[in-house]
Amino acid sequence: MERMMLALTGGERPVRTLGDGPTVLCLNGLTQTTANWTGFARRLAPLGYRVVLTDLPGQGSVNPLAEGGPKEQAHALIQLLDAMALDRCHVLGFSFGGRVAQELLNIAPHRMDRCIFVSTSLRRSSAADLVVKGWLDALESTGVEGLAQHALPWIIGDALLKGDLDLIVRTTSRRNSVAGIRSLLVGLLDHTPPHLSEHEHRCLVVAGERDRFTLSVDQKWAAAQLTHGAFIEIPNVGHTVPVEAPDALAKAVDDFLSQGTL
Repeated sequence: MERMMLALTGGERPVRTLGDGPTVLCLNGLTQTTANWTGFARRLAPLGYRVVLTDLPGQGSVNPLAEGGPKEQAHALIQLLDAMALDRCHVLGFSFGGRVAQELLNIAPHRMDRCIFVSTSLRRSSAADLVVKGWLDALESTGVEGLAQHALPWIIGDALLKGDLDLIVRTTSRRNSVAGIRSLLVGLLDHTPPHLSEHEHRCLVVAGERDRFTLSVDQKWAAAQLTHGAFIEIPNVGHTVPVEAPDALAKAVDDFLSQGTL
């Protein structure tokens, strides 16, 4: 996997690329970094794609934005696309990254080919807001490690919950900062998803059957609101689809991008 650092406004941005072919830009969830996408990238790239991974401002070692919400992240993402000379690409956004992808589609549709929203809602939920507020409280009182302990039951599936949770907590804490994650959580709480029903882009919504945070039924509803929306549910998987089911997600993405059908 090729690694590079791009000098952008606000600091350097890590980028990892793998494969050749149409570009698929992957956008992380809240506390993720590019390391969380390695398994998925190694499955999608051999199918004929160039997979691009990057950390958003506030994730990993990247300096946070003054305002870290999805709309501000989308504007920062355009700068990244410019630096990489990417006029257009497919965009796959997971969870928080899906919110960023929605904003990119809304403000710069000419920079996107097809869109894949994974474990992402297209509408605001008071229940989800309460959960996120709890995560912010945990972050402020106990740091990133406390946040990870608080959030894990919501965002990872049963198989991972039975694994080495301490390792996941330590890794999440080591890769992220309080200031960075705070900027993302505050920005998420201030964000209302844009209306995308007027857009003509082909979009795929991918849900985990056992997602406790963004319910599959809500994601199916979201796909129905899109002019050219498709929906797939991956069985026996929680919120973190790219980590829990990289093979199934790679197949769904390839089917969608290569044929437009599932």
